[in-house]
Amino acid sequence: MLLLVRFALPLVMFALAYTVPSLSYQLWPVMGPLYTLLSLVIGVALLVFLYKVYAANRGKAPFGPGMAVAGWMIPVVNFFMPPLIVRGAYKAVVGAGAGLMVLVWWLAWLIQIANEMMRGMRAQLSRVDGGDWYMSFPAGGGFHLPEPAADFYIMTSSGIGGLLVVAAAYGILWHLVRTIRAKM
Repeated sequence: MLLLVRFALPLVMFALAYTVPSLSYQLWPVMGPLYTLLSLVIGVALLVFLYKVYAANRGKAPFGPGMAVAGWMIPVVNFFMPPLIVRGAYKAVVGAGAGLMVLVWWLAWLIQIANEMMRGMRAQLSRVDGGDWYMSFPAGGGFHLPEPAADFYIMTSSGIGGLLVVAAAYGILWHLVRTIRAKM
């Protein structure tokens, strides 16, 4: 249920921004932290869920229950283990792989995390006189972005592109969890 709420909130805010812009600006200071809080709660609930799935499917699952949780927390390993863990849970319970769906979810999940981090740091992307793109932060510092990276960031962090990333990150995860739960 939390996944659906987290999926729907950006859609509501997007609709408000185009219908009642003043209300969306007033709500944003509340919604930003709410997005982050929901994401953290969903992360913890997902770890508990995966632990239970792996514990109930010992022998069929590719990892033990402890690794199903630890794989998310070990630095560097946590870039490639989570999709393997989710795919392993899906395959152990449902019987099919869902590899492409898990890959799309994972890429969207990583983009969503990066977008939330940039929003949290109040990153500003600017371009002066048609030159390089520059990502700056109110606390100071910044870095140059090459044209393709800046275009990708703009496309996936705002407007319809941002909504699609949220839809993929939380909608696909909702589908995967729902399918696993239905078969358990």
